Amino acid sequence: MKKTLLAVGLSAVFLSASPAFAATIVFDSCTEPSLCGILSMQTTLNGGVIDVHVSTTGDYGIFGESGNNHAFGFNVVGSEAGLSIFNLTSGFTFGGTDGQISGYGDFEYFIDGPHSGNDADLPLDFSVSRTGGFLSDLDLFEMNEDLNFAAAHLRFNPKGPTGFVAANDQPANNTPVPEPATMILLGTGLLAAFRARKT
Repeated sequence: MKKTLLAVGLSAVFLSASPAFAATIVFDSCTEPSLCGILSMQTTLNGGVIDVHVSTTGDYGIFGESGNNHAFGFNVVGSEAGLSIFNLTSGFTFGGTDGQISGYGDFEYFIDGPHSGNDADLPLDFSVSRTGGFLSDLDLFEMNEDLNFAAAHLRFNPKGPTGFVAANDQPANNTPVPEPATMILLGTGLLAAFRARKT
């Protein structure tokens, strides 16, 4: 019985280990040159739900809550039936649908952040679900008519510069491939569990 529990436990550890971010896009178009290439968005598929992480290195934040300067805008590939945005980082809220981010065209969904640049914040984390779920971590990367996947209102804290940034290069899908040693160990654990169960 102890062998069974140990084998099952080892297998569970490897099966539950979450991979690194599966897809990444960098915001490399900008209205303020010093803000190019600073912001990135990573998506991970988790049981039909896409988890999103928007971040930078350094003291940057995103902000805005109205008009053409929402904090963050993005699109969805395929069906929008039953779409829900949840698990938002504290300080951010759902900002509505079908609008613009200044200079970068129309987006389907918006996240609002602090009203003023003095309160600009990152990272931004949220999850997206829909009826039938998602099949790929790339399903939040759909270009708009201006050839942008997503856009944001970015600020270098505490005193600027401030500007709009957008992502228009193809996302990099960097889903990790399990190492052979990991797969062997996982297979060994499952085999041990099966053998222990038979005895």
